[in-house]
Amino acid sequence: VVKNLTAVVYGTLGDSDLFLNFPYKHRDACKEELGLKCPLMPGKIHTYKTPIEVLKIYPKLKSVVKWELREERRKNLICILIPSRIVDI
Repeated sequence: VVKNLTAVVYGTLGDSDLFLNFPYKHRDACKEELGLKCPLMPGKIHTYKTPIEVLKIYPKLKSVVKWELREERRKNLICILIPSRIVDI
């Protein structure tokens, strides 16, 4: 049973292998508006969806986003790497 879940987001700048902390404001992943409601029970399907705002001040570049969902003991429940690119729209 997962009682608490925290979103932690990092990103690289360009071709760098160094992940920098991203100031993500929706850190509490156990919010119904994000698709999850804790406690999360084993054996069930859970869906997590969250907005991420890309500000105009962000530089246009390629990045790898590292998205972690950590349980209360800071253990990663999920960790994914997302190739991304910021471009003009």
